[in-house]
Amino acid sequence: DRIFFDTNLDYSGLRMISPIFDSINNEYPVQIEYKPYHRDSYKVIFHPQVLKQYNNRWFTIGFSEGSDFDYEILALDRINSISKEDGEYKDLNIDWEEYFEDIVGVSRNRNDKAKEIEFKVKANTAPYIESKPIHQSQKKKKVEDDWITFSINVIWNKELEMLFNSYG
Repeated sequence: DRIFFDTNLDYSGLRMISPIFDSINNEYPVQIEYKPYHRDSYKVIFHPQVLKQYNNRWFTIGFSEGSDFDYEILALDRINSISKEDGEYKDLNIDWEEYFEDIVGVSRNRNDKAKEIEFKVKANTAPYIESKPIHQSQKKKKVEDDWITFSINVIWNKELEMLFNSYG
């Protein structure tokens, strides 16, 4: 082997990619038994719209029947079971490229707008940040002493917060 991709071979969500993709591709709802962290599992009729990988984890975003939200984000590793459901598929008609354009990760509040976020890093860390940008909008703003200031134009979300926290 000469090429290796990041992957978690023990990731339980991998088995859900095929049935979710089939539901999206063939436009039919599914019944999902979902087990969120710190809550009991529940069943929902779900209309998957898109699959997205972030940070070695897979997510699907779609419409959940009976939910008060426009859409719901489900982590594939939290799905206990999935089965095809009869009924009409609800297409959310969301431009997914646009949806993901100004976020890091998968979550966003539809009402929030992207804003410029500046962050400083030590000069010796800057080459890493430059070679692996936090977001496609990343720009170097200024250099001062031992610090470099960058900016990104994004919607603040929990994934971005966790990413910043990972830098210490």
